[in-house]
Amino acid sequence: MIVNEGTPAYVVQHATADTELEIRFGTIVNGRFVSAIEETKWCRMVDGLNSYTEWKRIDEPHQRHDFFIRDEVVLTGGNLRLSHEYREDTTSEADVRLIRKDRIARCDIHVPYSNDEQKQAIRIDLSREVTQQPPSGNSSFSAARLPSHAPPVQVLPPVHVRVKQTVRWATKSGWRFDASRVWSGKTLESCLFALNNGVEPRYELELELEDTSYLERHSVEYVIQSALLKVRDLCNCADYAPDNKSTPSSGNENGVSTH
Repeated sequence: MIVNEGTPAYVVQHATADTELEIRFGTIVNGRFVSAIEETKWCRMVDGLNSYTEWKRIDEPHQRHDFFIRDEVVLTGGNLRLSHEYREDTTSEADVRLIRKDRIARCDIHVPYSNDEQKQAIRIDLSREVTQQPPSGNSSFSAARLPSHAPPVQVLPPVHVRVKQTVRWATKSGWRFDASRVWSGKTLESCLFALNNGVEPRYELELELEDTSYLERHSVEYVIQSALLKVRDLCNCADYAPDNKSTPSSGNENGVSTH
């Protein structure tokens, strides 16, 4: 069951070691959350992340091709995503995973830290990912290499395709920031054409709890406060401009909270 109007506390208290807790930055448009931010703000957030020097690691930019299949064409139920992730370039061998992602809880809240007149918001999502067997009968998915013990599925061709170029920053405490440029379409070919011909991408930024043992070490209140401090810091970075007298304020001289 997905809770669309819950609270951050409700979402976090249902998080466990086998769940994925993530926060997406976006805006509220006509009452609906849109997981995208303006290019200028996205670039300022990335600059803020790059200004910090004490990361656990920074992953080099990589590209991922995602193929989505609707619920009704999946015999086992759930939302399926087949991902081809290229750590070096798209001519190298891809890491291929077929995942069913089950939503558990969701909370959309307005961001009180931004000076922007737009209705900036974040979406706090809690989900559980289950690895599936590679599907058969479609050449687009024939390269999947997945654990043999996973339950088999049968699927039809994807109804939506996404190409993401992502950079990641991992904190020492267990959180991870993902900044992505995204091109979407009905086919991989249309997405790659857009990418290679200068079509404007969608700009996305996410915060994910990478180390779920963090949940065991800290209270629900602490986890929420930690996440919202990071949201605040990035919103401050997004609102800061060279001709603006305000500056990012986080209690961290580098502008990003990493606890």
